[in-house]
This record gives sequence, C-alpha cells and structure tokens, in this order.
Amino acid sequence: MRPAPTSFLVALLLTGALAGCGSDAPPVSAAETPDAAPTAAPAVAADATSPATPPSIRFPRDVAAPVQGGGYVAVVLATGSDEEIQASLASVAQYGYEAGISDVACLSGAAKRLDLDGGALVSSLLFADARTARRFADAYIEAEDGLMVGRAAVTAYCLD
Repeated sequence: MRPAPTSFLVALLLTGALAGCGSDAPPVSAAETPDAAPTAAPAVAADATSPATPPSIRFPRDVAAPVQGGGYVAVVLATGSDEEIQASLASVAQYGYEAGISDVACLSGAAKRLDLDGGALVSSLLFADARTARRFADAYIEAEDGLMVGRAAVTAYCLD
C-alpha cells in the first residue's frame, strides 16, 4: 500500500472529509441502527445551506476531524479514474465540503461493506455518526441526483 499524499492528509485532518457511484439507497452499516451509540469523535451540529443549494435542501456541517484509529461513518463519493474522483471533489466543494482522497484500505471496513477492490482510490467524507452521514447522503442525492458508492462504518488509518 502506498502512503497517502500529504494534501490528502491535510484535507482529511482539517475537514475530516470522506460515499460516488451506486444506487439512490446507499448501503446501511450496522452503526445506523437506532440503538447504536454514536462513535467517540465529537461533532458540532450546525445545519447550513450554501448559496448553491436549493433552500429546501439542508446539508449537515458536522464533518468529523479524524484521528488515527478513530471510528467514523464514511460517505464514499467515488472510486475509479482520476476524472471520477476529481469530479466528486468538485461536486461536494460547491456545497462547502472538502472531501479527501485515500486508498480504501485507509478506511478499514469500507472495502468489504461497499464491495470495493483492495487498493482502490476513493474520495470520501467522514462523519462522527451514522445519522449525520445519512443526512449528508440524502441531501447530496437530492441536490445532485447524486449517485455515490455508499456509506460504511470505518476505522480511519493512514493519518500519521
């Protein structure tokens, strides 16, 4: 496994950003059950609508700032070619998010849950809990007719 690019690590640390291709109903992880406790990562709840977003669509702003070995819910936006990855970054940027790019192995649990090949590059956002990740995914799908790979409970690595 090759090391994550420095720009990814900075973006990931600053925004915790980490779900692209798939159906309108992203896979649901075990962490999304109603009685599941949120992960340990703190998040600040503050809904906002960017100028580019229709008023009826509200994106959550509580993206997690990940730590090595921390538990999160990843919203994997895209995997595949550099063009697909870059398009997903630009797509979420218009809503005020900075997604990260990493090897899927850096998001332990995502490859198996989302049926991705080991070593695949992905763009994604990380959220502290399943509810917030689902709110983001739902808003993104509504705003963009967005297709994404899906959501998965993950442990974040490759941060140091």
